[in-house]
Amino acid sequence: MINMSPEDFKKQISSDNQTKTGILLIQLGTPENASVPAVKAFIKELLTDPFMIPNKPAFWSLILNGIILPKQAKKSAKIYDSFFQEHGQTIITITNSLTLKLYENLSATNPFIVIRSAMRYSKPHITSVLDEMITEQGVEKLLIIPLFPQYSHTTTGSIQDVIKKHLKTLKTKPKARFIGSFCSHTLYINTLSELINTYVTSLGTQPERLLLSYHGLPVSHIKKGDPYENMCLTTSNLLKEYISFPPKHVLTSYQSRFGKEEWLTPYTEDLIIKLAQEGIKRLAVCAPSFTIDCVETLYEIGKTYKELFLKNGGERLDLMPCLNDQEAWVLALSNLIKEESAKIPK
Repeated sequence: MINMSPEDFKKQISSDNQTKTGILLIQLGTPENASVPAVKAFIKELLTDPFMIPNKPAFWSLILNGIILPKQAKKSAKIYDSFFQEHGQTIITITNSLTLKLYENLSATNPFIVIRSAMRYSKPHITSVLDEMITEQGVEKLLIIPLFPQYSHTTTGSIQDVIKKHLKTLKTKPKARFIGSFCSHTLYINTLSELINTYVTSLGTQPERLLLSYHGLPVSHIKKGDPYENMCLTTSNLLKEYISFPPKHVLTSYQSRFGKEEWLTPYTEDLIIKLAQEGIKRLAVCAPSFTIDCVETLYEIGKTYKELFLKNGGERLDLMPCLNDQEAWVLALSNLIKEESAKIPK
């Protein structure tokens, strides 16, 4: 960790000629609303991303538009309708709150900092936000932070590709730096482990198992060199060192599989059922690959998987909140921004 004084940070970021530095936080996004057309448009943009599904067959468009989208959009629209009614558009609202809190924290020492957020597959889109930051707000240095601790070609790789291509089209090109991952960074690991310890303590009776559930990925991506699985395991191993929980009772799994091909295992859904059937009554779940709560955490784990656990003999499943815009994460991310901003090319 770099402990930079406010004066040094202001000098490093602002410089004598008052250079504007932009910080861009990025998430994947969410449907604009829970209607079938809106959900369909969101899923279509995601499934037509070449980084998400590479090497598509020639008839992929027919499969997507004729089979996958009509069925999946209706199914997902019902889920989003239930989720939005109970939780709202958490990806948007919490990301906005995190952005504001970071600005309030950092602007006190650097009045020339611009902090914005954007989405890969929904509004506000990355390219439109970049245009505003560069052409309207005069950003000359740019730090891009996809809010995914573990790098994958399907998420951070796709985002980097969009940004690099768009920056080439601009007359004014800022000096840019990407944060590709922070899966093993001290700031992330320390913050998450402390929050896990606090949460487990708040439960009173310690759960019998702690499950670290990461978003899944098709095995085919791993075989082509995607480092995602190794990064997830790195995070899990580091957390085991820092949390007050028996390492042998901390398990790693992968959720949110889609389609029929093989994904990373063990599957969270199957493991939860197995634990319940083996007599585990109390289970706590943390989702380290999600920095902000969303449908995959609050609905998939907090509702669907919880019901499966109880149905198969479990008595209590507790889902730990993501880092979200908690004060500890705001401070940690602020320090990460200070550290990485100092590395932006001059």
